[in-house]
Amino acid sequence: MGCSICCIGSRFVVVLKMGDDRKAMYDGWSRTGEHTMEWARIANAFMTQAFASGCTVAKCPCKNCKNRLRQYRHEIQVHLCKDGFMPEYLVWHEHGELEHASESDGNDDEDRMDEMIADVGREYEKESPPEEVQKFFRLLAASDEKVHEGTNVTVLQAVTRLMAMKSKYNFANNCYNGILKLIIDLLPSNHKMPKDLYQSKKILAGLGMNYEKIDACENNCMLFWKEHENDTHCMHCNASRYVEVVSDDGEQVTTKVSVKQLRYMPITPRLKRLYLSQETAKQMRWHSEGKRESEDKDIMVHPSDGAAWQALDRFDPEFAKDSRNVRLGLSTDGFTPFSTSNSPYSCWPVFIMPYNLPPNMCMKEGYIFLAAIIPGHKHPGKKINVFMQPLIEELKELWQGVKAYDSHKKM
Repeated sequence: MGCSICCIGSRFVVVLKMGDDRKAMYDGWSRTGEHTMEWARIANAFMTQAFASGCTVAKCPCKNCKNRLRQYRHEIQVHLCKDGFMPEYLVWHEHGELEHASESDGNDDEDRMDEMIADVGREYEKESPPEEVQKFFRLLAASDEKVHEGTNVTVLQAVTRLMAMKSKYNFANNCYNGILKLIIDLLPSNHKMPKDLYQSKKILAGLGMNYEKIDACENNCMLFWKEHENDTHCMHCNASRYVEVVSDDGEQVTTKVSVKQLRYMPITPRLKRLYLSQETAKQMRWHSEGKRESEDKDIMVHPSDGAAWQALDRFDPEFAKDSRNVRLGLSTDGFTPFSTSNSPYSCWPVFIMPYNLPPNMCMKEGYIFLAAIIPGHKHPGKKINVFMQPLIEELKELWQGVKAYDSHKKM
């Protein structure tokens, strides 16, 4: 190969902007290795951009890897010299450029998981990371690792699709393992698929989407939770916790199927995740440090400009002193899940919004957390507070404070 690694060396350090002409990425590359100086200049600028954050690996944009695999710096240099850039990659959106642009336009791609993991990984280079961070590392590896060399399907994609099928069609655990074993038998020997349900759940654990099923009284009187976890009847109306059926011989039999269940999803892991990305951790202080577009104090551009927010600051000055402390909004409304006006069934999702974020982010879909699903058949009415107990309990714990790593402040 006529081109050596030094052609992307420090002699041609030039930082390009997104609007610069990058046609030489393709016109200046040669199969014989006789690349132009302009190509070397752009390639070196790319390497500067890709490793600007200090990470040790990055997605390789060569024609073969196509941003699917992460490589070390010298490996990417070799790949680009040998194979050239992948087609139509004039904007390096997988290497931070959209993130820089999104500071002004609130682009949805700014909070990518790989950068989040790289931020945390650098902090823990000299020590073993906590278990929650290790889960993220496993999830990241699965998100890029192909099932085998002959497919573009990643391990994460395969596992999530299988788990979705298990949930939709109510597979038994042994059934899932049997299907997975059949798939593995059909794959090449160098496949990366997990061998059973346990390994599959271990990969998905990094998503932090665990939820709790809590039995409830069918009349919305109470939750069978905490000190009432083992109760079989409601302490207020004496309704049965479990479905009762009549057997063939006419006797009433109590099953182990709950009449009603609340699904609760803890919000603490998801709030901590917001601080694992440098950019998002920075934006979580916007309510205090962000610049408003309007100088008119009578114009409310963010909840932090409102009287309720300022009243909370006066109520607890210590809480207000640290701008990283999280302010949350809560919302709920009912809907008919089966999309028919004739169905008597409805359920009530409870959403949490972190209001620390700037106006163009705090109400975006990616930052709205589903905290609970209150089951039907009808409006819970004034008894909705019964179903809010787990959330209130967690909010009390958050008020006391939890430890979260801030990747922006490195603390």
